[in-house]
Formats: sequence, C-alpha cells, structure tokens
Amino acid sequence: MTMKTASITGPMGQIETVFTTVLDDLFYASQTGHRLRGTISDLASALGAERLEQLEDQRNALSERVDAIRREVGQATGFVDGVARNSRRMGHHLKELNENIQSANIVALNARIIAQGHRHLPQGDQMVRLSADISEITDVANRQVSEMFEVMDQTERAIAVISESVDHRSNDFSTNLLPRLEELSTLQDALYQGMGVSRKSANWLGTYTDYLAGAVAEIIGALQAGDRACQRMTHVIQIRDEARRYPSNTPERQALDMLSGMQLAHTTKAAYEDVVRALELLDNVLKGLPDLDTNCAAVLKVFDNGRLRSLRSESIEMSNITDQLPQEARQAFATLKECDDNLREHSDKLGNAAFQMQLTSINTIIACARVGGHAADMIVISQQINEVISAVPEIFAKFAEALDDTKAHLAGSEIAAHMQEEEAAHRIDLAALSHSQKVVVRSLPGLGTDSRTIIQTLESARKTLKHYKDALGEEWSRVRGKMSATLPAGLEVNEGFKATLNKLRKQYSMAEERDLHDLVFADLVGAPKPTKAPAKPAPAEDDLSAILF
Repeated sequence: MTMKTASITGPMGQIETVFTTVLDDLFYASQTGHRLRGTISDLASALGAERLEQLEDQRNALSERVDAIRREVGQATGFVDGVARNSRRMGHHLKELNENIQSANIVALNARIIAQGHRHLPQGDQMVRLSADISEITDVANRQVSEMFEVMDQTERAIAVISESVDHRSNDFSTNLLPRLEELSTLQDALYQGMGVSRKSANWLGTYTDYLAGAVAEIIGALQAGDRACQRMTHVIQIRDEARRYPSNTPERQALDMLSGMQLAHTTKAAYEDVVRALELLDNVLKGLPDLDTNCAAVLKVFDNGRLRSLRSESIEMSNITDQLPQEARQAFATLKECDDNLREHSDKLGNAAFQMQLTSINTIIACARVGGHAADMIVISQQINEVISAVPEIFAKFAEALDDTKAHLAGSEIAAHMQEEEAAHRIDLAALSHSQKVVVRSLPGLGTDSRTIIQTLESARKTLKHYKDALGEEWSRVRGKMSATLPAGLEVNEGFKATLNKLRKQYSMAEERDLHDLVFADLVGAPKPTKAPAKPAPAEDDLSAILF
C-alpha cells in the first residue's frame, strides 16, 4: 500500500500562491511605472526651457503673420473698389475726348466744304490746303482715340482679372488661411500656457517614478523569502513523510515530528517578518499615491487632450495662398504696364495732333482775314475748330490723372505688391509646435491610465498582503512555542535512524536548516553544536533593475 504524502495546511500552505499573486501585481505595477517614467521623460523634454523658447519664437512669428494677413484682407475691399472707381473715371474722360475729337472732325469736314467755295479768292488755295490739313489732323486724332479705346478695353480687362484675383485671395485668407492660422495660434497658446503650468507637476512625477522604481524593487526583494519558505515547506513535508515511516508514539516518530514542527516554526517566523517588512515598504509607497494622482490630474487638467488632438500642427504651405498668384493675374499686371506705355504713346500723339489742329486753325483764320469779309464764314468755322480742340488738353489731363491714380493705387497696395513679387514658395515652419503637440497628445492618456493602473495594482497587492500578514501572524502565534524542544526520552541512535537523519540533512538547501538540524541532533549523532543561533542569510542580490524600470 502506497503511503499518502504529507501536506502543509493553513497560511504556510498558501504562501506560494499568495506571494505569486502579490509579486505579479508588483511586477505589473513596476512595468507600468517604467512606461509612465518614459512618458514623464518625454513630457519633461517637451516642456523644457529650450522647447518653450522655440515655441515662443514661432508664436510671435505666427502672430505677426496673422496680423499682416488681416491687414491685407482689410485692404482688399478698398483696393478693388478703388481700382474699379478709377477705371470708370478713365472711361468717362476717354469718352469725353472721343466726343470732342468727333466734333472737331465734323467741324473740319464743314471747313473743307466751305473752303472749296472760296477757292476763287486770292487766299482760296491756301484755305483749301489748311482745311485739308485740319481734316487730316483730326483723322489722326480720331485714330489715336480709337486706339486708346482699345487700350482702355485691355486695361479694364486686366483690372478685372486683378480684381478677381484679389477678391479670390481675400476669400482664401478669410475662409482658409486665417482660420488655420488662428487655430495654430490657439494651439500654441494652449501648449505654451499648459507647459508653464504643468512643468512643476512633470518634474515631481519624474522624481516620484524614480523613487517608485527603487521602492517596488525593495518590496520585491523582501518577498524573495517566499521562494525560500516554499523550499523549506518542501523539506518539512519530507521530514513528515520520513516520520510516518515509524510507528506512532515511538521515540523516532516523536523526534522527527518535533523536528518538522521546529523547522515549520522557524520558517513561519521568517516568512512573517518578511511579510511585515514588505507591507511596511508598500505602505510607504502608498502614502505617495494621492500625490501621484493629484499631479497626473494637474497635467491632464491644464491640457484639453481632445482639443489638442483635433488641432492640426503640420507645416503650412503658404505659396498658393499668400505669395503666388494665378498666371492670369501676373499676366494682367504685365498687360497694365504695357497698356500704360501705349496710352502714354497715344497721348503724346493726341496732344501733338491737338496742337497742330489749333495751329492750323489759327493760320486759317489769318488767311481768311487777308481777304476781308468774303471769308467770314471760314473764320467762324476755324474758330469753332479751335474752340473744340482747346478742350482736349483739359479733358486729357483728367484722363491722365485717373490713369496715374490707378497706377499709384496698384503700386501702393500691399496686396498688389505681394502679387507682383516672384518669390519662391515658403512655409511657416511648425516643427517645434508639431513635436510638442504630438508628445503631449501621446503622453496625456498614459498619465491618466498608467497612474490609475499603478494605484489600483499596488492597492490590490497591499490588500492581499495585509490579509495574509494577519493570517500568518495568527499562525506564528500558534507555532512560536515550537521554536525549541527537547528530544524524547528513550531515543537511541541506530544505523537506520542515523541514515534517515543524514538523508534529511543532505536534502536541505539552506544553511539555517542544516544548523537547526545539527542543533537538535548534535548530542545524538556526535556532530558539533552551533555556537550560536543560526543567522538568517541575506537574500540573493538579484539584479532587478533590468526587470523593473
């Protein structure tokens, strides 16, 4: 019949399960703490003085850019209205010029007809020639005006293209760029202000997570006794199994039962002391957890993670909106310059024609005066020509003034000036802003979830350990009387029992077990007694740093 193996009941029989549960919690808390420490390190880097200085520089540059764009948008309406108003003035004065030239043309035609009627007079041929000259000059003037009308049509079309581009540009500013820049400005303000407020909390969190790493490692080290206790429990079971080989109430059975009780009592005492030590360390860690929660909450509160996540911080390509125009608008500016040159050329010719007409009409009047009253009608018609032509310079001056105003309006406009510049496309560099936003957005969820995980896990470990400490304390109170005992009377050493003792001694893995064994059986087997109680060995110095943080 096979003998049933002995077992350990009560708290000491649960030590492996309890310690495994607590250690799992501690390792999980340490891994989470390692992740949180990395998060804090990233956040502290993003909140550093150098990064804040970069953000401030970008913030100021962006603010200046927004102000400049707003000024341009504000100018757009006035610019378009001013160009349109001057265009209408130019058209009005050009029509006046055309009407005067047409009137002069009609009067010149009448002058030629009248001059033909006076050909027989002494100055008749000269009057015919002069009237023909006037007619030719008015034809030249008429052609100049017609060509000026064509140039004006080109000018108006160019102005319309530019006005449309400016209007489109203004709409782009208002509906696309300004909201984007304002959004970035909001993001910068949120990051800058939040970073200043949260830097203190981030620094505290960095210090605390460093402390947490060492504290959890120390607790885990204290609980390494669980491994030793489990080994000793195995040896206690082996002692009990050997004891059951002897009949009840025999000295050998009683001696081995006494040995197992002493080994169990010493193991219980060591385990209880280790649990008490671990619980004290854990309680010290738990004292800082409210501050951990408070500081994580402070960082979370100062940043609106949902808002930060929704704001975009990629670099903005400004070229298509701010500095480059459609090709049509650029061509329109070239057309305006060309039209201006053409209008100047035509105006010079028109002014010269007007002067020639006035001069010729005066010569005609002089020629008519030489023949007396016979050419009075020719004198009248020549005076009419002179009167009509004399209004041309004044009207043309008004036209030229309107043209100059339009040119000045175009040249003086900040929008127009930008539109004429052939600048390379550039961008607002938002690298620092983008980096800080990404770090903060990535860090905030971890601050909330990881801190809660650490708190909950350590509290769970503490609850388990506290419950086990209470149960183990009761067990220790029950077995502490078995720390020492006297061998039963009548125990004699025989080779069989001596072999059993040697077998058990060889199975021990710890010096304190062997020392206790020798202390009990020294007189019986002739082994030297330990001079003092066995010292508790220091736990193995495991390198936990690589495992924990």
